[in-house]
Amino acid sequence: HLDIELIRCKRYDLVCCLAELKIDSIDDLRATHGQIAAEAVLMQCGVRLATIIRGCDMLGRLDGERFGLILPRTSLQHGIIAVERIRAILAATSLGLPDSDERVQVSLSIGIAALQETIPERKHLQQLAHRRLERALQAGRGQLVAEAS
Repeated sequence: HLDIELIRCKRYDLVCCLAELKIDSIDDLRATHGQIAAEAVLMQCGVRLATIIRGCDMLGRLDGERFGLILPRTSLQHGIIAVERIRAILAATSLGLPDSDERVQVSLSIGIAALQETIPERKHLQQLAHRRLERALQAGRGQLVAEAS
């Protein structure tokens, strides 16, 4: 999907954002409650994220605790607003553990980049979003990094 969106953006001179999101504290949850509970929480996060995003946005699980989010026709400024909203809503969401009445809350760390930043190809956009996510994780849980790195 990302390749198609980038081709469309370049052809019609449109903007696009790519965000890399990581569900924080899954390792702690895995250590405390086990892999099945951690995976159940990740799946709930995916479902919740899918209900928060706009209909034109594209969400996919990259691996483990990471998700990719394509925000078509979205400037970096508006992308930051969108992912901040997503981050706040997910942080306020109570998620259930399997076979338990216990509920947990998670935070979301995010790196976001925009095609308008003169990024020549998909690989570079992905690398920039990933580097920004790494910087967000270094800053602590529940952080967003969008500035140049």
